[in-house]
Amino acid sequence: FATGARSRIQRDYATLFANHAIRGFWLRDLRWAYRGQSASGSGRYELQLRRRDNGEQRQVEGHIRFTVQKRDNQLLIEAIDYDWPEKG
Repeated sequence: FATGARSRIQRDYATLFANHAIRGFWLRDLRWAYRGQSASGSGRYELQLRRRDNGEQRQVEGHIRFTVQKRDNQLLIEAIDYDWPEKG
């Protein structure tokens, strides 16, 4: 990730976790393609959130795609892309 992209992702997740409690996260129908020490996965996700200020429940779902690589016996996420509903 470029430095600017990494900072944006960090801000986005900091805001999400500051405003919501994560109640559940599920990956479904994952399909994997392997290439050497790397793998790409795609499928669907479902996320259940609860707002910290008023307890409102929210469910978010969509498509997710990511690439992982095994380095030094650790699995590292190299890229992640997912649908996120617009505010509204």
